[in-house]
Amino acid sequence: MKIKKFNMLRDFNFLFPERREIYKNIDPQSISNKFERLKKEYCLFVCLDDFIIEKSFDLIDFIESIYDGLYDGVVRLKYDLSGSTIYGAREINHTNILDVIKKNLNKKMRIFDNLRQYDNDIRSQYKKTGVLCFTLFATDGKYIDDHLIQWMVIKNTSKIFFNNIRSLSTYKDHVLGYFWVILKDEYNNPYIHVNFYIDSENFNRKIGEDINSTWLNALNKTKISLGGIIHFTIKNEYFNMSLSKVSDGCKNEKLNKIPKLITELDKIPMNKDVILPDLNLSSSELYKCFSTVHFDRYLYSLAKESYSCVDKYRVMGTSLIKI
Repeated sequence: MKIKKFNMLRDFNFLFPERREIYKNIDPQSISNKFERLKKEYCLFVCLDDFIIEKSFDLIDFIESIYDGLYDGVVRLKYDLSGSTIYGAREINHTNILDVIKKNLNKKMRIFDNLRQYDNDIRSQYKKTGVLCFTLFATDGKYIDDHLIQWMVIKNTSKIFFNNIRSLSTYKDHVLGYFWVILKDEYNNPYIHVNFYIDSENFNRKIGEDINSTWLNALNKTKISLGGIIHFTIKNEYFNMSLSKVSDGCKNEKLNKIPKLITELDKIPMNKDVILPDLNLSSSELYKCFSTVHFDRYLYSLAKESYSCVDKYRVMGTSLIKI
């Protein structure tokens, strides 16, 4: 049985009300602030045609545009005589839109359950562990608007990274396991968020430097000019700001379709820890920077932000746990 506080359908109770809630009507104007909050917490971006970004859309934006309230226990949606709406360049039928939303929320709940089970498995085997989380991103500057190419770039580059990091003595001696989740940046391109479980809470910045060199080498190997790494973990003398790095290509002002955060990195003092936002500009930066304190909330936010645009690509993965 799921713990009630972790139930994504409750965030969308204006679409999926519980029995006790159907006795109260909901006017669409009364929940306008709720839509803004949901957009900051959730990634419900779907590609109904694989990889054609122009034919993809944000389910939260879409449902906000057609939501007409909850009256007498029935959700009302705006539609024309055909039962569909022209949204951008796409005609969307309403008959199954609520089913699509529920399917995506259930998928995110399964991601959360899997992440939490992996976390429980590690902590049951190792009573004292440290955690280190970071974001890896890579973009092909020549095809910056090609969604398919960007998916392949992050897939191939991260594969090189994980293969190489596992061969380092740092990993073999100190990393107990890891998981990763695919998220979406502000330009709708995928990137990867990673959490390492360390054999001690007292690790230093050397492990961060090894992670950096391995990722930057992977970028060079695939000849990707735009890429980098953002460290979130805040702990004594780790200095997540000084460990966050970008490739030289990211500093080229002509390439303006890169995350805006990157242009701000050089403005922050390097010898201090900073609460950094992630590339998706979500509202979960506190959970990522202080994941040790809020670990369940951290996992829950990753599940909500997971980018499951195309079914045939994995959204998350875990390593074998060190024996």
